[in-house]
Formats: sequence, C-alpha cells, structure tokens
Amino acid sequence: MSFVTGDGSQSIRSTSSSDPSRLPTPADRLPQVYDLQRCLEFVSNNNFHRVALQFPDSLLVDAAAVFTQLSRLTPSSTEFFILGDTSYGSCCVDEVTASHSHCDALIHFGPACLSHNSNLQVLYVFGQTPLNIPKSKSAILSEIPSSKEQIILLYDLTYYYIIEKLASQLSSQLNIVLAKPNLPVNRIYDPKNKTVNLENQRLTESWLLDSDETINPVLLYVGPESTGVTHLAVRFNTNRFFCYDPDLGICSQLHSNKLISRRFYLVEKVKDSKIIGILIGTLSVRGYKEIMGAIKRLIRLANKKSYTFVVGKINEPKLCNFMEVDCFVLIGCPWSSVVDSRQWFKPIVTPYELEVALNPNRVWGSGYETELARLLPGGEGYVAPPLDGVSARADVSLITGSSRSETWGVCEPVGEGSCSDVVARDEALQVSLGAPTGVDYLSDGRSWRGLTRDLGVSEVELAIEGQSGIPESYSNEVTVTIESKEMT
Repeated sequence: MSFVTGDGSQSIRSTSSSDPSRLPTPADRLPQVYDLQRCLEFVSNNNFHRVALQFPDSLLVDAAAVFTQLSRLTPSSTEFFILGDTSYGSCCVDEVTASHSHCDALIHFGPACLSHNSNLQVLYVFGQTPLNIPKSKSAILSEIPSSKEQIILLYDLTYYYIIEKLASQLSSQLNIVLAKPNLPVNRIYDPKNKTVNLENQRLTESWLLDSDETINPVLLYVGPESTGVTHLAVRFNTNRFFCYDPDLGICSQLHSNKLISRRFYLVEKVKDSKIIGILIGTLSVRGYKEIMGAIKRLIRLANKKSYTFVVGKINEPKLCNFMEVDCFVLIGCPWSSVVDSRQWFKPIVTPYELEVALNPNRVWGSGYETELARLLPGGEGYVAPPLDGVSARADVSLITGSSRSETWGVCEPVGEGSCSDVVARDEALQVSLGAPTGVDYLSDGRSWRGLTRDLGVSEVELAIEGQSGIPESYSNEVTVTIESKEMT
C-alpha cells in the first residue's frame, strides 16, 4: 500500500529502518553529513569528557568512521562511546545505556522524536537528505492549489537544513507557516516550578510555530513514510493532512479514518479485558513514571488487574509468554506508542486509549493525545476520573455482543470469601465481581497447572541422587570405545 494514499497503518507495521545494502558514507562527506564541526563545538564548549554517540541501525555502517574522526580531533581526555543496539526505540535518547558508561552528554544521530529527556545534555544531528526544490514545489501545488487557508509545513528532520527554501518558494501561492523542531536550545526551564515554558506556540511536544493563531489549519508533511507521520496523522485526525514523498515525487491527502476506527476497536478490547499488562517502552521520556502511576490507579479504580513489564524492545514472542494478560498498554514516546497489533496475540493500546476505555469522564473524540505529559494533572489533555465512591452500570460489548458489568471505584472484599469475591451496589442494587488475579487464571484457565504436591495423598519418599556430569557423558553411563583398524 502506498504511503501517500493509505491510512498510515503501513508505517506502524514497519519495525526496523535498517538497510543492510547501505554503503558507508565516503570519508570526504562525513564532516558534512554528520555535522562533525558542530559536534566538536558541543563537546569542547561544554568541556565534556565522556560522550555517547547514538546511531540507529541504518547508520551503524558509519559509526566507526565518525568515532575515529571525533577521537582524532579532540583531546585524549575526551572519550567517545558508540551506542548501537538501543534499549528501546532508536528515535529516543538512550539514557540507560549511556549511564552504564557514566557519560555526561550524548550526540544523537538520525531520526529523532525529540521527546524531553530527563538528565543528559543532548545534541541532535539529523543528517542531510537531498531535496529537489522545483520538483517538490510543482508536486505540492498540483495537489494544493492557491489557498488562503493556513498550512503548517512539517517535514522529515533530514530536510531541516533546506526546508526554509521550500517554504519560501511555496509562500508565493500558499499561506505557509513553517514549523520548527523543539530542540533543547528552544526550551526554557523554570527552576522553581520545574516546568517548561516555550517562547513560541507549541504545536506538539516536538514542534514549535512562529504564528500565535492557528485556527483549524491544514497540515503538509514533506518526507517518506515513518512512524512520525502516523503520530501526526492520529494526533490531528480532524485536520486535512497532505503528505509529499520526495522519493516518489507524489503529493496526496492522507486519510486517517480507517486508522482511527481501528484504534476505537482497541478501546472496546480494553473494556472487555480483565488483566492488563503495562509495557514500559521508555526510561528517558520525561513523565513516564508519573503516567505509569496514573495508569495503575486507573486500572485499580476500574476493578481490573494489572502487571508491569520491562522487556526492552517489544516483539510478539516476548509478549506471548504472558498468556493471562488480555491486553497491553505501551508507555513510550509519541512515535513508538501507536502500535499496529493486528497480527499480534494480544492488542496493544496507548495510555490515551486506556483512559477512554476506563475513565468514565474521558470521551472518545475529544482530541487524540499521544504525549504523556498532556495526560497528567496540569496537562492540556488531562481529564480527572470521578472520585465519588463505588458505582456500577450495565453495558454491552460491541465486539462479542455479550453483556458486561462495568464497576468503578475501589471495592472491599466481603466476608471470608476469596480475594475476588467483591460486591458493589448502587441505587439499582447491581452486583458485580472484582477482577480475577493471575493466580485465578493459572488455576482455572490453563490445563497444565505446574507440579502438584498432593499433600496427604501421595507417599513420602526419600530423595535420590540423580545423574551428574555433562550431557555428552554422564558419570553413571557406560562408555563404549570402538577401536578402528587400518584397512590394508
């Protein structure tokens, strides 16, 4: 399915951007492609001594050459470390791996989600991809003729060095507002309140605008298919969204209706779930601990069971080890949190979709949120859950068609029954059971339940010594030696 005519789901399904056929960058072009002069200034001006170099899979072929040139042009007291296989998504700053080498700064090469990290000082180097300005202008104007509508120009960050030229060419016929990446130099920190104030209007956590007024703008993205495009298409699903792929030379409108419908289906799957797994997809994005605590409280108030998993980069074989979990919620950066799990064993949802399913005050369609900070108290997308005690209401699953009882509030155990025997009553005297635990699933949902002791039934026997040695030859095995005779 072509990116420019699809719904954005193809970019979600892609799990790796590595290109094994990619050739190393010629040595004479390394300083320009990787902006080595700016890297050297970043290190020397801040007097860093231990610097991590983070590369995505697609750029690892140049990692050794970049490392060699930087090491040669800096004092011997400065050490560089290559971060190859990142703990989570390559778009995020890998603070965990950098901390293992006690680094005081990190240089991030390649595509970046620009999520606010917690501790390290970071320099972003996006690279430079060639862009044909006349061809791009012609293709865009053929799809978007002269218009007075405000058009926000977004782009793949590898075009950052040249995008102003394209914006200038388009401004003669279109009302272009150029978005700028929200780099660390644009962030002003208030040490008293520990909040972030922005000089310009913030479109998202990663993008800033020079204009103060944006009334239902049109979005135009320049760049190839990526998870960053999907994030924007989902975030601004009510806006007209156009995409221009320079590799194909085609500009078309991106329709996200099918993708949004798919996400609403996952909301219904969460409502049907009894046990929810919380996947930690980042350890560096600011606010991940707070959102994890908020999700745990929300699941508990919805009288469901939750487990927390830290598994690094997620894949289907890892998650299939947790059969009792009905669905997963992924806490990650905006680029990695929207996962197409159609081919997976269990669905994976975003924190926003979990809130829509479990928070009675959150209404679907009020604005899709992909940034963690916006869902926390004080954020623009925060919706407080009700705290008026225990309540229950009848509902019907839109997937199975069966009835279900949605209980809200913390229920207390009744009598001396099991921990799941919970009764909640409201004015209609509706009764509901609390969420089952993983132990309940192990005893009732699986045919094999582990080794049973049968206390009081089986006879007690003394333990006997088993085999010892190595599989090739245990100590109690008879070794047979066959002598070969030379044939004459």
